[in-house]
Order: sequence, then C-alpha cells, then structure tokens
Amino acid sequence: MSYSKIHFCGKKWLPRIHGEHKEENKVKTIIKQLLQKLNLKEKIYFHLLQTINDKILLLENILIELKESISNETKSTAGDKYETARAMLHLEQENIIKQLWNANDQRKELELIDITRSSPKVSNGSLITTDKDFFFISIGFGKVIIDSKTIIALSSKSPLGKILMEKKVWDTCFYASQNYVITDIS
Repeated sequence: MSYSKIHFCGKKWLPRIHGEHKEENKVKTIIKQLLQKLNLKEKIYFHLLQTINDKILLLENILIELKESISNETKSTAGDKYETARAMLHLEQENIIKQLWNANDQRKELELIDITRSSPKVSNGSLITTDKDFFFISIGFGKVIIDSKTIIALSSKSPLGKILMEKKVWDTCFYASQNYVITDIS
C-alpha cells in the first residue's frame, strides 16, 4: 500500500491510502465467504438482525430530520397554519418514536436467542422444517427468502408459534385449515 498527501480533513492533511477500493473488495469477498459457511438458521438470524438494525438506523435518521424540521419551522403571519404544521410534525415524530421502540424491542428479543442451541423440541430459536414450509421461531417478522427458500419468521407468542412450541419431529399440528408435519428441528 502506498500513501500520498491528497486528503484534506478539517485543518489537517491526512494520508490517503492507494488501493482502498481493493481493500474494500477484499473485505466484501471475505464477508461473502463467511456467509456461505453459515448454516440456514444462522443466515436467517443474521438477515433478521441486519434488517432490524437497518430499520432502526433509518428511523433514527428520520427522527433527526423531523426534529430539525420542527425547530426550523418559522412562525408565519397565518398563526393557525404554523400551529397545524407543527402539530403534524409532532404527530409524525410520535409515530416514528413508537416504530423505533418496537424495532428496538424486536432487536432485543432477537438478541436473546441462542442460535447455537439445539433441542429435540421446538423452542425460541428453532428452525422448523415441515412438509409444507420452513418456520423460524424468533420475532414476528413474516416471510424472508434465504438460499432460494422461503422461511416464515414468527414469534412464539403468535397463534401458530404457540401451537408449534414444544412439538417434536414427526408431530403434527393443525392451523388455518392446514395440517403440518414437522420433519426437522434445528
């Protein structure tokens, strides 16, 4: 790697590393290789965690923008218009805060799961293979596609999650006019 003084940052000239792009590509390649070595359960878990973290980051950025909008809102001669605009911004801010709380709760719930744990019975963190679908007992998230497989991430507190809990391989369960046979639990 070679350096040159072409980067100005604030009051200092900082060395710029030639080949930064090559280094970024190496890191991306290593990450891809690591992801390929993960099993399906780990891939699902990290996909959910990354999606929740991305959502939290997005909501935090929206909240910052809303706070700036509220503070920059100037009082116009039409007082009602000003008050209505501020009230709408405050309502939007409250909505974003609720979404942020929910996303943080989901992340906390997800982080409590030990994906290395294996059990003969369905429990939190289980990846369940049935004769029809794949289910990952974790958080109420819905469908995700990993390795061309559709997996339904659901909470143990959901109606189907409650039915699946404590089931074993070859147990059957009935939900929403469907009969499911559990063929594997990991």
